[in-house]
Amino acid sequence: MNRASVKQRPMRLRQLFAAMIAAVAVGSLAGCPEKVAPRSIGVGKVDWPFRPATLSFHPLTRVDSADVNTMLRVLVEFRDEGGDPVKAIGLLEIEASSPGVETRNAPWTFDLSDPELNERLFDPVTQTYRLRIENPWIGPAPTAGSEVTLSGSLACGEERLFGTVTVRW
Repeated sequence: MNRASVKQRPMRLRQLFAAMIAAVAVGSLAGCPEKVAPRSIGVGKVDWPFRPATLSFHPLTRVDSADVNTMLRVLVEFRDEGGDPVKAIGLLEIEASSPGVETRNAPWTFDLSDPELNERLFDPVTQTYRLRIENPWIGPAPTAGSEVTLSGSLACGEERLFGTVTVRW
């Protein structure tokens, strides 16, 4: 083998590699979808398709009651327009109601715009926000077997999401 062919081999590999990169780049640009129309979130317009589109309560949401203490274990999940779980920012409010029973400090407000609080409340396993509301009732709690309706709302700028669920005591 002569020296000229040895020098040409790395040059040909570089050219081949550059051609492959260019082909991949052009192919990926050709398949890009059209931009999603921006919606107002917080301040200004955000062109982000993965913002929360729904608020719902996870099936593990429940009422725990011990002798004296009662706790609502609320798991709130947000999903984007594609149905995938996402984190949220904004003001999350939770209310509980049961016929004939008064609640304490309702609605309970959680500022998910606070990064530390958002991180602390978000559970990566269930992809939900885990909220613990202790002793939510004024006076006696609902009787065993009764229903408790939880409702939630998330306000972020002008957008607002709502969700409700009914759980058995």
